Amino acid sequence: MRTLNELIDSVDPAFPLIRQWADEADLPVELLPPSASRADVLLSLQVTTRSPLGAIAYETGGILVDDGWLRILGSGHARLDRDIAAWNKGKADGFLLVADDVLGGFFAINGGALGEDQGNLYYLAPETLEWEALEIGFTTFVQWAFTSQLRQFYGRQPGNADGFD
Repeated sequence: MRTLNELIDSVDPAFPLIRQWADEADLPVELLPPSASRADVLLSLQVTTRSPLGAIAYETGGILVDDGWLRILGSGHARLDRDIAAWNKGKADGFLLVADDVLGGFFAINGGALGEDQGNLYYLAPETLEWEALEIGFTTFVQWAFTSQLRQFYGRQPGNADGFD
């Protein structure tokens, strides 16, 4: 296991880029302050803060997009009462839940359980309870979530997960 010092990237951290995306977003984006347990969350994930996943886990309590329509998990906050590490503890192996929506849908990074495209995101649609491949990675997902394409995604016809153009 890597130490906290090995996971915190002070040379090329991703958080300034995430803050820029949030500032330039088409939709309301709220970066919640990180929790006191953010170091434990990052250590549990074993992802550096050079990656958007590690940066969000360490530098935020989570992200509320479009007034909380979409919730991207971080280190936890009173307004997002779970952290990414605890939320995934004891869940199925082979994917990492990273976000959820008000409809009861979940977004997960495929670790091998959802298909051969490891590292790509999947959406568990509440109306079908089927995992849908989104054919994008986490970084692209975060960028996309801050745009009006998020609303288009939820206005789509069932079975059409295409909203990432």
